[in-house]
Amino acid sequence: IPNDIISHDKDRIAVLNSTSSTVQVFDVNSTGGELFHIDLPAGSNPYQMSWDGNHLWITLLMTSQVAKVDLSSGGSVSVIDVKANPTSIASTGNSTLVGHGSWPDTSITGGITVLEASTGSVIDSIITNDNVTYMRYFSETGLVHAMTSTYMDGVISIVDPSSMEILTQVSTGGSPVYPVEAGT
Repeated sequence: IPNDIISHDKDRIAVLNSTSSTVQVFDVNSTGGELFHIDLPAGSNPYQMSWDGNHLWITLLMTSQVAKVDLSSGGSVSVIDVKANPTSIASTGNSTLVGHGSWPDTSITGGITVLEASTGSVIDSIITNDNVTYMRYFSETGLVHAMTSTYMDGVISIVDPSSMEILTQVSTGGSPVYPVEAGT
């Protein structure tokens, strides 16, 4: 069951698979065959991933962890403990922001944990609305957009990862999902 796809190189894509707990790497210029795959912790339900230019970062929803995957060294995996329900993730190069949802541990309502990219150490946290479901880093602005929603009350929080502050919030209603860049 593929949960996410990301281009991490001009000729390669990575596909994150939930039930098999794997990342498959494909060369887009080849016949579509898998180049290799990387095993993640069994039963971890890998949920979303981001690319920081050197590593894939993957939320492991059921284990309250994120995986830092080094594709250049043959797929070595480092696992880092975080707050429960890591659902979404965005990498800025220097830091990785991990969004937390409100499931499966309903005592966790949301928020963002900020990790130092080179070490994986927790350096800060950001209070958000409940249930951070998706995040994306926009290199053009240097900002992260974090989508939150419980039921028909969607909000996009615009986060400055340098100051660890929410600059503004946009009420959308509904349930906003993965942001895309629309035009230039």
